[in-house]
Amino acid sequence: MILCSVPDCNVKYVAKGYCDRHYRHFKKYGHPIKTIRDISELDRFNSKIKINLENGCYEWTDKLCMWGYGMFRLKNSKQVKAHRYAYSCVHGEIPDGKVICHHCDNPRCVNIDHLFIGTVLDNNLDKIKKKRDNVPKGEKHFRVVGNIEIVIKVKKLLKEITSPTKVANELNVSVHFVENIKYEKTWKHVQV
Repeated sequence: MILCSVPDCNVKYVAKGYCDRHYRHFKKYGHPIKTIRDISELDRFNSKIKINLENGCYEWTDKLCMWGYGMFRLKNSKQVKAHRYAYSCVHGEIPDGKVICHHCDNPRCVNIDHLFIGTVLDNNLDKIKKKRDNVPKGEKHFRVVGNIEIVIKVKKLLKEITSPTKVANELNVSVHFVENIKYEKTWKHVQV
C-alpha cells in the first residue's frame, strides 16, 4: 500500500502523492500542510502554473473566468486575472486604461515573455492582424436561433409592421428574436 508523502502521515495515497485530506488542502492552498497565511502570494501563484513545453506557455491550472483567463485570489481576497498579476509582479502597477495582451494568444498563459502592455485598440489591432476577429455569423454561429429565410421575412415585415410583437405573432417566433433582429443585436449582416 502506498502512503501519503507528507511526513508522519500514514494514510493511504489518493492523488499527487497525498492522502485525501492533504490532497484537498494542496488543491485549496497550493501546499499539502501550510495554509494561505503561511505561503507567500508568489509561491501560491507559482504552484498553479504548468509549463507547456510545446509552445513555452506557462499555463494557469486553477480557476478560469468565462473568457478563459486564469483567476488568482490575492491575500486580501480580491480576485485578479492571473496574467495581469504576473505582469505586475515583474513590471509594477499597470496604468489605468491599459490592458495586458498575449503574443501567444493563449488566455491561460502567464509567461512574462508572452505578455505585453497595450491599449484596447492595440489588442484589437493585434487580433485583426492575427485573423482572430473572424466570429462566425448567421447560421454558422454556435448560438444560432432561426435561419436566413425567417430572418429575411422578419426584416421585410418590420418595414411594414413596426411592432415586434405583431411580427412575432404572425411568424410564430419569439418577440425577443424579432427585437434582436430589429435592433441589430443579431443578424445585422443580412440586408433586405
